[in-house]
Amino acid sequence: MKIGDVLSDALTGYRVFWRHLAPLALMGGAAVLTLVIVLVVALGSIGLVAAVFISIVANFWIAGLLIQTVDDSMQGEGDSSIDTRFRAFFPLMNTVSGAALLLSAVILPGLALSSTGHPILGLPLMIGGIVVLTWWALVIPLIVIEKCFIGEALVRSRELVSGRGWQVFGFLAVVGLLSGLLSSAVERIVLAVLPNATALAISTLFDTLVVTPFLAVALVSLYFALSPSESAEPLPTPA
Repeated sequence: MKIGDVLSDALTGYRVFWRHLAPLALMGGAAVLTLVIVLVVALGSIGLVAAVFISIVANFWIAGLLIQTVDDSMQGEGDSSIDTRFRAFFPLMNTVSGAALLLSAVILPGLALSSTGHPILGLPLMIGGIVVLTWWALVIPLIVIEKCFIGEALVRSRELVSGRGWQVFGFLAVVGLLSGLLSSAVERIVLAVLPNATALAISTLFDTLVVTPFLAVALVSLYFALSPSESAEPLPTPA
């Protein structure tokens, strides 16, 4: 596995599939935002806690939805209508939700301790969490593409990443860095010329329409690069 080759496949796939993924990401993000607002307004502090958990899980839902759309399109199941895509993903939501909570639990304790002034405890937990998340980088694609249960996805992801951990980590780091820099640049630009609330809305919309689909396609590219049965099938090139 070469990081540059997988990144090139991800960028190519992004150009091909973005027009199908962006509306799905927008609809998913709007639905989650509406639910979060309703919970906070209706339940106050309890609703806020629930909204935080839903927001975390919802990011994985949207990623899974986009990953499934890319895979189905590659297999010739090209109906990308919003209703069809949401119906196809619905049976997988519970499994993705469980995986989302598990993956979040791996990294959040380290982040929380580090951000609250406990780096001695937080840093080792963060490093350990990064290692484990590298092993489990393919959990969501495996659930969506191969219809694995959570346990199966954890084991299979570890097997596929084994021996290529540094390359996988490097690829994820590059993708995360590119996405973070692009998102940050857009946020700084709009904050410089627009009021805070408007700038935040535009920045969030940009992340939803541009960054989230790229992250989903990157995970699909990584899956195909590591999966022996699919490694000969690169993402398609634009027409």
